[in-house]
Amino acid sequence: MYCRNQTNNCCRTNICQIFKGSTGPTGPTGPTGPTGNSLVLIDVISTTNLPAGANARVEQNNLGQTAQLSFFIPQGMNGQDGCTGCTGCTGPTGPTGPTGSTGARGSTGATGPTGATGATGATGIQGVSGSTGATGSTGATGATGESHTLSDGTTYTSEPESFAMVTDSGIDNHHIFDFSIQEVQLVLQALWVHI
Repeated sequence: MYCRNQTNNCCRTNICQIFKGSTGPTGPTGPTGPTGNSLVLIDVISTTNLPAGANARVEQNNLGQTAQLSFFIPQGMNGQDGCTGCTGCTGPTGPTGPTGSTGARGSTGATGPTGATGATGATGIQGVSGSTGATGSTGATGATGESHTLSDGTTYTSEPESFAMVTDSGIDNHHIFDFSIQEVQLVLQALWVHI
């Protein structure tokens, strides 16, 4: 047996001598301790998953005579992938089944697209000229056309650098032209237009 040095808490190299005496008599029984709280109910309040490799633990919270337990359990490590199973044997070919009955006749399919236009054929021989046909009857007389009259109206002198304008102040088929001309020296002659 090695002795422990009380000053530096290191083991000493010398060996202590131990003298063992005879066993003494049994001492008197001690007094009874106070009554403890007995737990009657156990309530699991939560279970929490921990990451794989973590330590499992149980936390206890005593509430009156109920022991509330919270479990913290780590997830298991992923196991290794198993080996691929062997391919099964090919089964024997079964017998040929009976011929089924003839199905109903299907409906007529849609009309296909029109084919491409063929090449133009060669020009045929010119036929013999036919006889001159009879003169047709005289056609009906056409409706009488409308007659329009034209006359010059009033000529106005507008401001310099303004646009010249011609307006028609007539009614229906009688047209009267009014002229608006900017202020310059012009010789205006009567213009008669017949339609």
